[in-house]
Amino acid sequence: LVGFLFAFNAILLTVPQRRNLVEDLRLDGYSAEMIVRILLFDALALGVLASLTGLALGELLSLGLFSANPGYLSLGFPVGSQRIVTWQSVAIALGGGVLAAVVGVLAPLRSDIYSPLSSALARLERPRAGIVGALVAGLACLAGTTAILFADPRAAIVGIVCLIASLLLAVVHNYLSAIVSLFGSVAIQGAHSNLQKGLDRLVRELNMNAQLWVLPPGEGNLLATAPFPALDLSALRSTPGVSAVEPLLGGLLDYQDRRVWVLGAPPGATEPIPSSQLISGDLATAVARVRAGGWAVVSQALAQEHHLHIGQSFVLPSPRPVRFRVAALITNLGWPPGAIILGSTDFARAWGCISVPAFPITLSLC
Repeated sequence: LVGFLFAFNAILLTVPQRRNLVEDLRLDGYSAEMIVRILLFDALALGVLASLTGLALGELLSLGLFSANPGYLSLGFPVGSQRIVTWQSVAIALGGGVLAAVVGVLAPLRSDIYSPLSSALARLERPRAGIVGALVAGLACLAGTTAILFADPRAAIVGIVCLIASLLLAVVHNYLSAIVSLFGSVAIQGAHSNLQKGLDRLVRELNMNAQLWVLPPGEGNLLATAPFPALDLSALRSTPGVSAVEPLLGGLLDYQDRRVWVLGAPPGATEPIPSSQLISGDLATAVARVRAGGWAVVSQALAQEHHLHIGQSFVLPSPRPVRFRVAALITNLGWPPGAIILGSTDFARAWGCISVPAFPITLSLC
């Protein structure tokens, strides 16, 4: 879908040149059907060549740059070290590129192909009912996207499809294609920037709970999901400058069809619940409840899926199932299937054993 948007935005930048071509062909006596055939051949040739080039570059990148899977993804999802590229993936990429070329070439020029010949000045001076109708339909699609954003963010794909439809309907004027292309590119970059800023803020808030962190080596524990093997803490505690060593309990849990990230906040954590990730509930009350025990902070997606609200009790399907009450609702903490925050005592009680993926270290001042 992202590749389709990039390709479509790139094609829109060439609309003015093709509009001039269409006007020349019509002045030379070409019929609308003949013009469509010429443009369709242009789109197919461009789409096929560009898609094959993109697939070849993607193959080189996957071999040279992404030769290994991130370890934390291997823990959370059934992926291994074997590299698999199915024919369905190739077909979808090729079909999406060709479709973007066809739509990007034909859709903005539909009125130029089939409307009576007229000068550019006449088109500017004489408003057409089709423009108004297309703009109204485009605004309706945009309103639908906004409604989906607030009503059900999980239906993001439907909202993106509505947004693309609104962009297509907006391309009714000679000069709008470049504007829409620029808007689409900025929107994609803006989404990337917002996601990166949110993850950076989350990492900073999680790291605020300790002055120093001790993690197992390797990329497999970037999200503190892989537990330490048997570890003698005496040497760590006796290290000069170390004031206190507390275990951070955590791990992954199969919660029906989700692989949920569960954290057991240590008692001395300054911010056991990242404040920027709170969606519903009072932060101070939620922190006090988690520290007291018997309460859990749950991702909003999980709560909606299981029809949970703040104060309601539920049974966590941990190795030792335990009943908790919902203290607050949060985001997924950067882990798409969802996240749950418990107190460290509750985590140990629910798991029946100690699973320590990290050690927060408090340093002495002198």
